[in-house]
Amino acid sequence: MTLLAVLAGCGRIDFDPRTDAAAGIDAQPRCNPQAPFTTISRIDSLSTVGRVDGAVRLSADETVAYFHSDRDVFNFQIWSAKRASRDLPFETPTVVQGPPPIYWPSVTPDQLTLLSANGNDIFVATRATVNDVFPTGVLLASLDSTASQNNAFIDASGTTLYFTRYEPDAKLYSSPWPPTGTPSVIAELDTAANESAPTVSDDDLVIYFARETNAQLDIFMAQRDSATSTFGAAVMVGELTTATHESPTWLSHDLCRLYFESSRSTGTDFDIYLAERQP
Repeated sequence: MTLLAVLAGCGRIDFDPRTDAAAGIDAQPRCNPQAPFTTISRIDSLSTVGRVDGAVRLSADETVAYFHSDRDVFNFQIWSAKRASRDLPFETPTVVQGPPPIYWPSVTPDQLTLLSANGNDIFVATRATVNDVFPTGVLLASLDSTASQNNAFIDASGTTLYFTRYEPDAKLYSSPWPPTGTPSVIAELDTAANESAPTVSDDDLVIYFARETNAQLDIFMAQRDSATSTFGAAVMVGELTTATHESPTWLSHDLCRLYFESSRSTGTDFDIYLAERQP
C-alpha cells in the first residue's frame, strides 16, 4: 500500500487567489495561496494511537470525511465521520464500507458513489442516500489492466478521475469519469522515482502528489494554465517534509488547507494531518 503532498518555501509557482465561493465576487481570499503552510496539526478526532489512519477525503464544505483505517479489526475498512463545521472536531467515525482489506476512498460530489482499492485494483460502489453504508465494491473493469492501481481521486466537478498505476514504478494517470477509452499517463510529472496519491484542486489547475525521494514519500506540487494543458515543473512542499512519509489526500477550494497523511508521530503508523496557510 502506498501512503502519501505540497511546496518548497522558495521558488514557488504563482497562484490565482481563491476566495470563499459563497462570499461573492468582492470577497477577500482566506489566505495568500502563494504563502507556505505555517500551521500543521494532527486531526486527533480521526487518528487512533497504534493504528493506521489515512487517505482522508472530504465533502466540499469539509464537514464529512472518508478515510481508511485498521482501528477496529486490524485490517483496513472505509470509515466516515461528520462535524457541524470545518473548525470543529469530527464526531465518532463509523464504517461505511467493508469487508477488509480496502483502502483509499474517493466519493463523487453527491457522495453516492465510492471508489476504493484492495491494493491491486480499483472498485466502485453506489448507495441510494448519504445515510446508507456502501455495498461491497465491484471491479472498475474499464480501468482494469495487468498493472496494480490505487489512490483514486475524483475531481470536484465529478468529470475526471486521477489515480496511480504501478508499471512496476508508480505513475500518475487521469481518465474521464465515468471512464471511457484508455486512461492517460500524466507524462510531464513522470520521473524515474515513484509518483502516487494525486490530489487536485477544484478547478484541476493545481495538483499535489507524493514522490519517493531518498526512500521516503514527500509532497510535491505542480500547476497548469488550463485543465487541458500540461502541468509545469513540480516543486517539493518543503515545510511539510520530514524524515518520514507524507502524502497529500485533499485540498480545500480556497487552497488554504491541505489534508495529508504522515508517519511523523511514530515513524511507522500513519495519522491524518491538516496544513493551513494563514490569512
